[in-house]
Amino acid sequence: MLIKNLEKLRKRTLRERIYEEVIRLILAGELPSGGWVDEKRVIDRLRVSRTPFREAIGILAKGGLVEIKPYRGFYVRSFSRSETADLYEPFKRFEYLSVELAVWRMSGHDIERFENILIKAPDALQRADTRTHAIRDRGVF
Repeated sequence: MLIKNLEKLRKRTLRERIYEEVIRLILAGELPSGGWVDEKRVIDRLRVSRTPFREAIGILAKGGLVEIKPYRGFYVRSFSRSETADLYEPFKRFEYLSVELAVWRMSGHDIERFENILIKAPDALQRADTRTHAIRDRGVF
């Protein structure tokens, strides 16, 4: 019974799934930094309607990842090197704290998996393999 309730909590709305997919397209470079988002093409590709797509874009715009330009459309925001560094710093600190708290609960097998991530994710990044890096960085094997 408890597991079924947890599964229900994990279900995401269509807007959330579109939001995540648009972020994936941006990270994969399919929606390039500074580039125009072809709304129709993305909607057709994701096989969704315009309303949840626009809701997801609105959330991305509030988060600063997408710019909405009236009468011109949506654009992926470009970030300067210093903006990127400033954005990365808090995430780095949160990850460090998370690992520090989690390591006490990890088994030997968990630690081996974690070491695998630490080795393979940066290797993928050095090869400019952003897809593998993202998968490894999320801890997916």
